[in-house]
Amino acid sequence: MDKHIQDAICDVLKMIAERVNYGISAKHQPSNTSILTLKENKITFDDDFVFQDNEPVYRIERRFANRKIGGMYKELLPNLVPVDQDRFDGNRRNGYSDR
Repeated sequence: MDKHIQDAICDVLKMIAERVNYGISAKHQPSNTSILTLKENKITFDDDFVFQDNEPVYRIERRFANRKIGGMYKELLPNLVPVDQDRFDGNRRNGYSDR
């Protein structure tokens, strides 16, 4: 996957993490070029996966701060882990079969 596509995915994930942390008063908005890049390459998001043409590309690993900040554990920028297509099973919650 190209670097500009991965940057666009990270830009949107940054917006999602900020919305979780600050709600309606979140300031980060993804750039228009990021949104257009995702639309042109047919990239969609699920709770735990990033899909391109309905094929899983990345698994999203959510991370949280280890101490409370402002009375809550803030969500940090998630990690993107490439999906192994041979082991992927879309029916399970974690996306991997037990094989």
